[in-house]
Order: sequence, then structure tokens, then C-alpha cells
Amino acid sequence: VEPVDSKAFLTAYYGELRAHLERKLLLGNRKADKYAR
Repeated sequence: VEPVDSKAFLTAYYGELRAHLERKLLLGNRKADKYAR
């Protein structure tokens, strides 16, 4: 495996992982706001 390919893979992987976590946090915050009010 070439370093460039592995770097591109990691970049895409972490990008998806971060997007997933951010969506999870947004849903959690939205739910918390609903209960707070």
C-alpha cells in the first residue's frame, strides 16, 4: 500500500467518522433542548 493511498483512505475515513459524530451530537443537543423547554 502506498503512503498516498493510505493517507487518502484515512482522510476519508476520519472525515466520515467526524461527520457521524457531529450528527450524533446535533441530535443529542436537539433532544436536550426539547426536554429543557
